[in-house]
Amino acid sequence: MRVSPILLYLCTFIFVGCSGKQPTRTAEILGWKEMSVEHREIVLAGQRAYEQYCAGCHGVNGDGKGAAADMLLTKPRNFTSGLFKFKLTPTGSLPTDDDVIRTITNGVSRTSMPAWSLVPERERFALVQYIKTFSARWTSERPAQAILIPDPPSFVGTAMSVANGKRVYADMQCNKCHGDFGRGDGPSSADLTDTDGIPIKPFNFTTGLLKGGSTVKDIYRTFTTGLDGTPMPAYGDVIPEEDRWHMISYVLYLMKRTTVNDEAIAAAEKELPRPTNQ
Repeated sequence: MRVSPILLYLCTFIFVGCSGKQPTRTAEILGWKEMSVEHREIVLAGQRAYEQYCAGCHGVNGDGKGAAADMLLTKPRNFTSGLFKFKLTPTGSLPTDDDVIRTITNGVSRTSMPAWSLVPERERFALVQYIKTFSARWTSERPAQAILIPDPPSFVGTAMSVANGKRVYADMQCNKCHGDFGRGDGPSSADLTDTDGIPIKPFNFTTGLLKGGSTVKDIYRTFTTGLDGTPMPAYGDVIPEEDRWHMISYVLYLMKRTTVNDEAIAAAEKELPRPTNQ
């Protein structure tokens, strides 16, 4: 069952706004005793925002088990794990505040997570500080250094770059999950789950928008840092930067966002150096 954003807003309004009282978190806020008075005020402001906008799906305790969660095809994020998909920090590390704010602001395409860009920036910042109290990871770890995303090279989207990207796609066996033609129908696609054991489908590049954003830089971020908590690995230390840009070119082609045609790509493939036997 797919729930529309409008229905989701209604569910949140009914659950939070019309229940007679707002939900309250049952557990003590992690790190409360170590917080300064000023930070406590920010966290409490974030708690009020969370209970108003987020608890209906993500749950009062941040475990992804809100009142609307069972109706959602894509399950809400479980904040207690401390795992976040869309971030500029290396795989396995915590996100920066800006990473979480970006997701809250932009929403997540193809899910019931709406864009909360109309919520004041100060309130979104406070919301992030409260979300961080759901996982003990935030008391013992710090986010790693965020990667820098360079401007895309001029060759991105060209026939030769698409041809190179197609080669990298095959070499990295992306087809096992995403399929030979990027339709999300690879031989492993039916058996994939996230870290909570919830079935997860590989993205179909031929339709729709990427959940973490579909700009060239968004795709670069995903390829470089991966999607924590999912089978999508990080390629930042595996694939050279130029080849990641080529793979982005191929993905853009699959998404019909390049002007090159099949004939031009086939001609470019003939110019690629032949692989040498190992």
